[in-house]
Amino acid sequence: MPKELKLALAERTEDGISVFKFSGTLGVEGATGVAGLFQACLQEKVFKIVVDLKDVSFISSAGIGAFLSVVGELRSRGGDIIFVKMSDKIARVFESLDVLDFFTDALDISSAKVKLRAIPTAETVTEEPEKGPIELLPRADRQRNVFRNLLSLLAAYSDILGGRGKLSEKLARVLGITASYLSLAELAIVSLTGDYDLPEVNIAGGPPPATNIVRKQLADALRGKPPEIPGNVRGLSRESKSWLRDADVHLVFPLTYRDEVVSALMVGPKKSGTEVLPEERRILRYLHGSINLLYENVKLKETSTEIENTEELRADRVKLHKKLIETETLYMVSKELASNVDIRKVFPVLLVILVGQMGTDKAVLLIRNESGTFEVAGVRGISEARTEGFTIRVDKGIAAELAGKKEPISIDVLSMLGEPEDKKSVEAMTEIGISLIAPVIFKDKLIGVVGLGPKVSSTFYSDDELRLLGALLNLAGISIENARLFSKITETYTDVVRAMVSAIEARDKYTRGHTERVTRYANAFGRGLGLNADEMQTLMLGAVLHDVGYLGVSETAITEPDGLTDELRAEIQKHTIVGYQILKEIKFLEKSLDIVKHHHEWWDGTGYPDGLAAEEIPFGARVVSLCDSLDAMTSDRRYRGAKEMDEVVNEIKSNSGTQFDPVLAGTFVNMLSDGTISIIERK
Repeated sequence: MPKELKLALAERTEDGISVFKFSGTLGVEGATGVAGLFQACLQEKVFKIVVDLKDVSFISSAGIGAFLSVVGELRSRGGDIIFVKMSDKIARVFESLDVLDFFTDALDISSAKVKLRAIPTAETVTEEPEKGPIELLPRADRQRNVFRNLLSLLAAYSDILGGRGKLSEKLARVLGITASYLSLAELAIVSLTGDYDLPEVNIAGGPPPATNIVRKQLADALRGKPPEIPGNVRGLSRESKSWLRDADVHLVFPLTYRDEVVSALMVGPKKSGTEVLPEERRILRYLHGSINLLYENVKLKETSTEIENTEELRADRVKLHKKLIETETLYMVSKELASNVDIRKVFPVLLVILVGQMGTDKAVLLIRNESGTFEVAGVRGISEARTEGFTIRVDKGIAAELAGKKEPISIDVLSMLGEPEDKKSVEAMTEIGISLIAPVIFKDKLIGVVGLGPKVSSTFYSDDELRLLGALLNLAGISIENARLFSKITETYTDVVRAMVSAIEARDKYTRGHTERVTRYANAFGRGLGLNADEMQTLMLGAVLHDVGYLGVSETAITEPDGLTDELRAEIQKHTIVGYQILKEIKFLEKSLDIVKHHHEWWDGTGYPDGLAAEEIPFGARVVSLCDSLDAMTSDRRYRGAKEMDEVVNEIKSNSGTQFDPVLAGTFVNMLSDGTISIIERK
């Protein structure tokens, strides 16, 4: 099934009605994005929404789940989602899942606006007056602006890419508005293969011409890579690396066509010379996704079959649709769970599919933790605040019943449990609107609990639906345990390496505890920079392992009391290469290798081992370099005592632009000043 979706904010009225236009296919990937969009609408107090489905050719149960999980919250706040121009084909999917009558529809956008304006305004909660003017924090302010700007850019991307005109002209327009908005000096699409007639486009001159060898190498190196990678692409020849440096490429986004990397969106420096911020990268990711969707549209051809809509065929048609959706759902879930070892990313997908497939508007997932209790791992259609701190004991009440029966149980049945302690969790589930509880089982062990609200059709869950629920949760159980196993292996390996590094540091009292402190500084710095979960994981692993190469350095070089000779200094400098060699074959550390190898590079190019300069140095390595230097300056050494904070700040400032990234150095100093990063006391 095609996996592409385009959406655009087509209109925003003065009285707060937002009109979104959807087109393409709304599968599992699109569903999580749509759910996120509607959550953003709730945060921005956008409660009245019109969704134009005229150009939607397919919708999955996950897509319906994205709508179901938010519509109740919108209605409780005096709003709603109203669908317009829903085709018979899409309506049949809603009908098959028994949720069609739960939603509101209208003939056109004007009629939908009339219906939304007729909804009584929700009661206004009176808040206590503020004691004084409170300014939004810069980060919160940026997030609000990013929300609005993303909607505007999505609308522009959709209008341009979905309109008429040559492909090259469309791409040039979207690149132009993006480069202008982000103040990028260069932005280009570079073709990497001659097999397809796809255009090259560049803004502000673009990169120099690339040879066919460079193009092929880049295509091979980008295959299977994540959608956003740094400009220093790994696995390239000297010629290709030289081309990337000459082109001044900072970020690369692979573009695919027919499952093949055919082009790359290449992002150059900002005109100001500063880093592209995480919020700005989100816009680039949206641009990348929009172009990929456009490429997919080039190859997709719509086919449809007319089915007589007679009373005789209606029941069979509904059953057939339901079975097809069930098959597609099982496929989507198995593929999503099997492809992701970070189960935290799978929980939202699993929940949105459960909501849509089961025809409910509420779901909660609880996972068994190390202490033996079940805690909330995700919700849909329920405020997170209402489940905060909610847990279930492993040997009591709900968990005990599910572990024994290993099948879904009605909340009404569970409410008859005798012990007062047992009833507490049942009452808590009832209060948040849960009517059915189901087990997540792995090897006869209860590892999770799923709670579902009643069906929006006010009917009971059928036997077929309960069997499908069991199959979905069996897949979830396997994936959860696989993810836990992978996490344990990762932790065990990291702990072993950490122990070895600690043993090395223990040989010299002056460096004892260095790695632990650098890791804590990197954690504080990364969070202060607003890095996402994946970026933080890469940074933390790199910080933990940055000095593992000292395993290959002699004790003489480490503990020499009379200063280092040139020979011993050269030996110590090899620790970055040794560390890289030790770790390079370990797949899950791949993203952190650049930190291990390059955390001693200098901004002016005089560092080691490769003499990289400026933004050639990987971002994580530049972060760890500052944290590493902070610990060195605030630690006693045999040739000097620990430096005071004012000395540390002055030294960082004086080495900004030579040793350190000037932008990061300025931010680092600010965080030291405001307490975001605190000096760790020595034990």
